[in-house]
Amino acid sequence: MLKATLLLLSIILLSTACVTKKPFVEQKNFKESTLLYVYVPHTISSDDEVDRDCDYTLRIDNELIDGYIRDGEYMVFHLKPSTITLSAIKHAILEHKTTLTLQANKSYFVKILKIENDDFQIFSISRKNALKEIKKTKLAYSVENSKKEKNSKIIKNEQSDNSKLEKVERANKLKKEGIITEEEFRILKKEILSK
Repeated sequence: MLKATLLLLSIILLSTACVTKKPFVEQKNFKESTLLYVYVPHTISSDDEVDRDCDYTLRIDNELIDGYIRDGEYMVFHLKPSTITLSAIKHAILEHKTTLTLQANKSYFVKILKIENDDFQIFSISRKNALKEIKKTKLAYSVENSKKEKNSKIIKNEQSDNSKLEKVERANKLKKEGIITEEEFRILKKEILSK
């Protein structure tokens, strides 16, 4: 019974995590780090529409980032200053890359732009031009929970921390409403935070 309840709660928490998306917020740099924003400008006419054709997975150097980014979304990464190769991959086949030399205490913006014939481009864009578009995007919750980061260049991926906190808050709300017991809440909280 407990396992069934936890499974149901996990499904509820995962499904609701995709519904609530936070609007763009410019992050502050950690000491001696650099910020990398990757975004896909909003091109679909309605927020309710989902163009599965606009899902991209990302790779930093040779390390695949869990999840995906799609139309009207952005991801932000705190990285160690270095030269990296950022790849965007569509349909697990089509891949485009850009190389960036990241300097400490600076922010970089990379845009993924869908073009005709199912192709796309990935390129660096100036902060001034990027902010005009990225302010219309929302934080991608596709990265629910990063694996132990093998790429030592990645310091922190904002999505994983934000979604864990929201999942724990939703579980706590279920406990307060009497839907789950204190014991079920503790188990669920431990499971969320351990990922």
